[in-house]
Amino acid sequence: MLRQNQKDHSPITVAILGGSPVVGRSLEEMLKSAGYDAQFLNGSFIDKPAELPEEVGLVILTPGLHYKGRERFLKGREKTSAGTTKIPVLELVTASERERADQLGYVLWPCRVKDLEREIEVTLQSVSQES
Repeated sequence: MLRQNQKDHSPITVAILGGSPVVGRSLEEMLKSAGYDAQFLNGSFIDKPAELPEEVGLVILTPGLHYKGRERFLKGREKTSAGTTKIPVLELVTASERERADQLGYVLWPCRVKDLEREIEVTLQSVSQES
């Protein structure tokens, strides 16, 4: 099933930001097989979230991304979102951060494709309901 942006019926573009190319590329392929337009951007855009490609509909932060990088991205995103549509973010967390995985916006990694798809859909629906 092709995951589509409700506004223009094009595939939802998912930007994957993180430190580990192995995790990032695996996640990119996993999401492409589920019908998303996924792009692994490595650590690009961590310090400049406002410069993310315009078509990005969701950002996934991988566990390989250093804590300080995550914080810089999230704080930078808050500063740039005044008057613009806020791009939803999902953070993948490892077993050592399991307690965060129970909160909206966090997903325990590794996980099954079906579980990640469900979390993406929940996140996108919650953002569309806020608009």
